[in-house]
Amino acid sequence: MLSNVPVEKIDGWKHYEIPNKSQSYNLYYHPELEITTEQSQDKNIVLLGYILDPYHPELSNAEIISRLVKLNNLQEVFKETANLSGRFTIIYNNGKDAFIFHDATGFREIYYSFGNNKAFCGSTPDIINKYVNAEKDNDASIIEFLKSPEYVQQTKWMGTRTLFKGIYHLLPNNYINLNAQTYHRYWPAEKRQAIRLKDGARIMAEILKGTMTAAANRYKLHQAITSGYDTRLLFAASKDFISKIKFSVNKGSDLDENKPDTVIAKEIAEKYNLDFEVVEAYKLNVDPAFRETFFNNNILARERFLKLFYFAYTKKYDDTYWVTGTFGNEILRISTPYSEKKSTGYMMAQRFNYSNYSYAISSIDDWLKDAEKACHTYGYNVMNLFYYEQYIGNWGNLSASEQNIVREEIRPFNCHKFITTYLALDDKYRYRDNPEGHKATIDVLWKELNEIPYFHPNPRIDRIKKFFRFFGVERILDTFYYRLMDKFVFKK
Repeated sequence: MLSNVPVEKIDGWKHYEIPNKSQSYNLYYHPELEITTEQSQDKNIVLLGYILDPYHPELSNAEIISRLVKLNNLQEVFKETANLSGRFTIIYNNGKDAFIFHDATGFREIYYSFGNNKAFCGSTPDIINKYVNAEKDNDASIIEFLKSPEYVQQTKWMGTRTLFKGIYHLLPNNYINLNAQTYHRYWPAEKRQAIRLKDGARIMAEILKGTMTAAANRYKLHQAITSGYDTRLLFAASKDFISKIKFSVNKGSDLDENKPDTVIAKEIAEKYNLDFEVVEAYKLNVDPAFRETFFNNNILARERFLKLFYFAYTKKYDDTYWVTGTFGNEILRISTPYSEKKSTGYMMAQRFNYSNYSYAISSIDDWLKDAEKACHTYGYNVMNLFYYEQYIGNWGNLSASEQNIVREEIRPFNCHKFITTYLALDDKYRYRDNPEGHKATIDVLWKELNEIPYFHPNPRIDRIKKFFRFFGVERILDTFYYRLMDKFVFKK
């Protein structure tokens, strides 16, 4: 927790004071959180978490930020960190002003509260609320949304507000000026430049291989394998050190034994002689004390992942880093063809069945005011940015914060240069059910993996799509279908 005023330290936590000519800042942190600091003349950098350099995988946290602190200004720091991976928050102090920002997708979350010349930042809204003692937000629209069957089923939050008044969530691609108590967008900062598939695949392969090499150099890794594209791509990036990694697949029930994810994962494990386990967390009864701690740590914590995290706790995996392909299917691959018409909060809310809830609509509309301008200026599709910042920024990153009590996670796709490169591919290479961007990158890393079948979560739909794909009309029909949806369903 970061504040510009001293507060009572939580028992067992550490304290670090960040000097600044305008005002000092106090950092309070759990002893298990990696903290790295570096000073150069009047500049100071504090790194919370870990940072990986794909191009220099031998470098440590300290060596990376010692390079960052020598840069001239914040914009140069943004430009340099665009090439880096990890799960981190950086506090950058140039002697006069202090700033805070996170990794490319906001994987290490930042929440904040400003008021009465006081500034607080923390990893969850709950930790900030210990000091600001905010009231629960009794806005009827938020309560209606939170209790709606659509939200209860999906648990996909929208917007920057939290369930506490005056405590907000910093979405990806934004930073905070701590002294001014304002937030600003910093990405995208350059025009989208189209790239050929082969060129993009080489760039992305280098980033993924370098990221996995850096991670394997430092940490004990556990990695998921399934029948899908995202985990296959990360497996390809791990080719040179698969003997050092423990692999697994999650079963959701006894019925999953014959599902493609389980079957293909077992085949891959046997073929490459992997250290492999089938995780059957669904069979566990969660200890009440663990359950209480889990839900007390984050007000939006969800039941759906509780048993999986409890499994890691019972296996004492707290010394491991969990490698996942999170957001490969949400940001990189196009799940639906995006309409070129002007977007609205109502239209976007409809895609999640949230169009009956004013909180969701108004939150997206507020986000669109800045997002549409950025997309127009730099040539990006606003729906791409929506899935990036709202969907992953809220739903996708909450899972990382939930499992902080158990272990750390690594998402190798979490690098601005990697994301920018994938988004620069022609849309036809980003199609969800046949992502040529993934397959071309696998060809660079470990070509034979593309010979192992891929499977859609729904076998019946998969067979239909493959039939149309054989005749070269799958994407055409998909685009036609969603254009009809845009015209007759997403029409307001």
